[in-house]
Amino acid sequence: GKYDAIIIDVFVDTQVPEAFQTTKIAQLLHDHLTAKGVVLMNIIASIQGMHRAPLRNQIACLQTIFQHVTVFPAAVSLASAARQNFIVAASESEQRLESFLPEVPLVLTDDFWR
Repeated sequence: GKYDAIIIDVFVDTQVPEAFQTTKIAQLLHDHLTAKGVVLMNIIASIQGMHRAPLRNQIACLQTIFQHVTVFPAAVSLASAARQNFIVAASESEQRLESFLPEVPLVLTDDFWR
């Protein structure tokens, strides 16, 4: 089947398993997307320092298959060596953060969980 979005949030401790960091997987994901589909992958890494490799490696891998790879950091400060979450979006069309947000935000209340 073809999907509009494939969301990947898989970790062993704080690392994405190596099996999800290959060009073979990137191609498989690409093959299962619609023409305007997007892969969204959560990565825990840093911009600087010893924890930057997972993000850099995943971006490089996805760029071998997808025309557009965009990174959305969870934190405002990008100058930190501290780990944080990044959402990596890969697709054949350019992605903007606004395209992932609903027109009417969903506000959950405590009543929702009862």
